[in-house]
Amino acid sequence: MLKPLSTNALYLFISDAGARLLGFLATVHIARSLENEYFGLIILAMSVLGYAQWFADMGLTTLGTRELARPFPLRSFQLSDILIIRLILALLVFSVVQVALFALPLSPPLKLLIRLYTLFLLVDSFLLEWYCRAIQKYQALAISRWLSGLIYLGGIFIWVHSPVDFYRVPLIYLSGQLVGALSLFFWKKEEDKIFSKPIRPFSWLDILKSAFQIGIASILAQSIHLLPPLILGSLSTTGNVGLYGAAFKIILIIQVIDRIFGALFLPKISQQWALKSQRLPENLNLTLHLGIWFTLSVGVLLYFFAPSIVDLIYGAKYQESTLLLRILSFFIPLAITNSIFTFTLIAAGRERPYLQAMMRGSSVAVLLITGFTLWAGAWGTALGVVLGEAAIVFFVYRQFSQLVSLPSQNLLLKALIYTATFVGVRQLLPAFPIWSAPILWCIFMGGVFFIGDLEWRKIKGLFIE
Repeated sequence: MLKPLSTNALYLFISDAGARLLGFLATVHIARSLENEYFGLIILAMSVLGYAQWFADMGLTTLGTRELARPFPLRSFQLSDILIIRLILALLVFSVVQVALFALPLSPPLKLLIRLYTLFLLVDSFLLEWYCRAIQKYQALAISRWLSGLIYLGGIFIWVHSPVDFYRVPLIYLSGQLVGALSLFFWKKEEDKIFSKPIRPFSWLDILKSAFQIGIASILAQSIHLLPPLILGSLSTTGNVGLYGAAFKIILIIQVIDRIFGALFLPKISQQWALKSQRLPENLNLTLHLGIWFTLSVGVLLYFFAPSIVDLIYGAKYQESTLLLRILSFFIPLAITNSIFTFTLIAAGRERPYLQAMMRGSSVAVLLITGFTLWAGAWGTALGVVLGEAAIVFFVYRQFSQLVSLPSQNLLLKALIYTATFVGVRQLLPAFPIWSAPILWCIFMGGVFFIGDLEWRKIKGLFIE
């Protein structure tokens, strides 16, 4: 039986929001200490790590979350199978990256950063966050992420003060993640063995085959995060990568909303789909409305207060990131919409249609990001990211609509008209100080309830169900 959604949401908020806040504070210190050139190198190295992580995972954690959420006798594989496969893949990918770096024409600082960051692959292979989501031990995630975040933040403030300290950043990151990963083993259920007998290597191929379609789609979805810095770095300077990275880091911390939705959504929808719940379309429709309206309100505030936010966080050296942040504010509601459609397809076992949609959408996104970067540099990259995410949402929605028919068909049009009207009226008024942001948010959301697109009674029912 699933815990009440509100309890899980609280633990997830504490874990994800807390960890992201600690990581973001560390990022701000890094950006201010290293300046945008070396900060750009950090962003590039972490993008490479993101792609390396996919090859070391290939969708296994998403498949594992879905499978281990089921009762023990109904599982087609167990915890030990996922751990062994991920360890083998991590060792292979780590070795390939280290060898490849000898041949690639990269700067010595970037090569060093990539070598150090990819050590995380070995830690990530036994990181049990996906398992804790499956068994709904969200308090374990909170403790683990806070441990990792505090170690990372403390280490950054103590040992990183100038550009010559750049190599210390991945080492401190690795130390924090290692402690967090080890702490999760205390929450493992007794029946879930780390290494169980008999070892079934032939079954691993079947597991990889099942995970591969999810994994391919996953890396295509993550490309909207990982690929832009690499494209911008190859077509422009590491300084511009640093400016883009500074803006996108703000987006990432706001995307805690998206992460909470995803972590709660997949187990819940998987269960409702398996039980053929008649309330599934209604819950999906309400979740979609709530997600879009809430993230739209946040995006609007980010757009209005971008200059103050950038100056407050990064200082005058990063003022060029203001335009990038304003453009990227439109990414937030698109991301939550994509997550809802995506997790519904995965919960229903529709990996192949999901993969097809992601391949089409990501292909369009790559073309848009590359084209706009060539045309306009860093702000073109930001625009390409937003339009690329919109393309992905479009193709994923086409598959989603064949699976579930929702009662509301005019949400997009209503949201566009309401948001455009709100922004237009706000532009006619004098500039407001940043402390007025909560007041503007209340006015925006109050209007949404006033037009009847959200009802508190239904929202409350969703969270306590």
